[in-house]
Amino acid sequence: TSNVTINGGTFGNTSGGDVWGTTGTTIKGGTFSDLIEKQHIADGFELNADGQVVAKPAVAQIGETPYATLEEAIAAAQEGETITLLKDISVSDSILIDKSLVLDLNSKIITSSHNRSIKINTNGNAAKTVIIKNGTVISTPDAGRCIQLMGDALERLELNGVTFKAEKGQSSQTITLAETNSTKPLEFVVKNSTV
Repeated sequence: TSNVTINGGTFGNTSGGDVWGTTGTTIKGGTFSDLIEKQHIADGFELNADGQVVAKPAVAQIGETPYATLEEAIAAAQEGETITLLKDISVSDSILIDKSLVLDLNSKIITSSHNRSIKINTNGNAAKTVIIKNGTVISTPDAGRCIQLMGDALERLELNGVTFKAEKGQSSQTITLAETNSTKPLEFVVKNSTV
């Protein structure tokens, strides 16, 4: 079985399934006069009302692959990959990081109305290293935290070129390191950052 990637072109009478039924068909562009199966549309792309496969408005990307939300990018990331934020975002849910990765804020701002803006949860997971760099995280609720670390698997947390702001209330904190049962020390590195 061979893989087929379609990056553009105009296609008519595609209902026969000659290409679409092929395992390994990935569509990243083109105009289609008939319906195509969503399973063949590549991550980060969508079929619009005009029958065109186009890139979703991207918030983040891994390599050249765009993602409509930061959460989708984190879910798709492989261990150790870099996720790059492409625009300022506002979130109402906690952003969960549960694997080793680099989050490059790319001089952008995450504004969170959740009381735990970024939660690094390593309970039972293999996350060993999390690096957050080049941007700003703002926590807006009373008693908010920009980062909360929970779990005992994380070995290294690095903050490089970031600013964390917990804006409201005396009980607001930029970073909370929750108690763990780990006997390993956590290497906590802060470079060129405001915490």
